[in-house]
Amino acid sequence: MPHQNLPRLERTGSHVRLIVEEKPFLCIGGELHNSSASDRSYMSPIWEKLAKAGVNTVIAPVSWEQTEPVEGQLDFSIVDGLVEDARSTGVRLVLIWFGAFKNAFSTYAPRLGSR
Repeated sequence: MPHQNLPRLERTGSHVRLIVEEKPFLCIGGELHNSSASDRSYMSPIWEKLAKAGVNTVIAPVSWEQTEPVEGQLDFSIVDGLVEDARSTGVRLVLIWFGAFKNAFSTYAPRLGSR
């Protein structure tokens, strides 16, 4: 049985619906530009605009190099900021993780650290 607090898809007859917090959820979503989510000060006024526009869910990209700018040095402050700011405005957050490739380029891996 799935964990009851996690969002899930539920089949009812021939229909499938998204369940969030144990209620059917209609996702009215938006998507952030590739680079906008990486700058918390840039995003600050945008969260409120999204909420006022009726958007309840936002897709935000996060790349590998943002969470590990140098090999072996992890920094989740960008992700933490996105989660905190989305929660403060009541907007749900869907993260898209970009590993080494994004936009057909392999420029998103961390820099090599000194060994």
